[in-house]
Amino acid sequence: MKKKNIIAAALVSALALTSFSVFVLGDDAAYDASSDPLVSLSYVEKITAEQNAKIADLTTRLTALETENASLKTTVASQNTTIDELRKTVSDVTGGYEVVNLKKGDKLFADTVCELILRSGTASVIAPGANGIADLTAAADLANSDIVPAQHSLMIPRGGDGRGILVTSDEIYIMVRGEYHLGE
Repeated sequence: MKKKNIIAAALVSALALTSFSVFVLGDDAAYDASSDPLVSLSYVEKITAEQNAKIADLTTRLTALETENASLKTTVASQNTTIDELRKTVSDVTGGYEVVNLKKGDKLFADTVCELILRSGTASVIAPGANGIADLTAAADLANSDIVPAQHSLMIPRGGDGRGILVTSDEIYIMVRGEYHLGE
């Protein structure tokens, strides 16, 4: 009987051990670590170190871009100063004349004393009153609707009285010294 009890105890123990092994192995196969909210300290430190490295890299890039931006702003300011100086030099060289490009039908009127030199194209005089536009080159007075001669120095001695020119060709280039406006 004692032998039977030992065999029965051994069988029960073997059965219990086998059942426990199957239960543990079965549970291991279904385990998913991604849903486990518990993580190790080393994992957290690793992820934190990776994120800190990315932040440091982005901070370095941002600093480099800010430095480059400041440098470009300085360059632009310097170039603008150079452009202003060149404009003044060109104005001094040309005696204050401004080259103006006008299209057919455009009208240029003097606001003050104004000098004109038609460089290319054709235009006609606008002189609503008795006074015309002085042609200094030909020592003549151009009346309303007269053709503006090319390469002649013209002067409108008073501005604001409606005197000017009307573009009759597709396009003209005219040098202007003095205050003027375009339009009606």
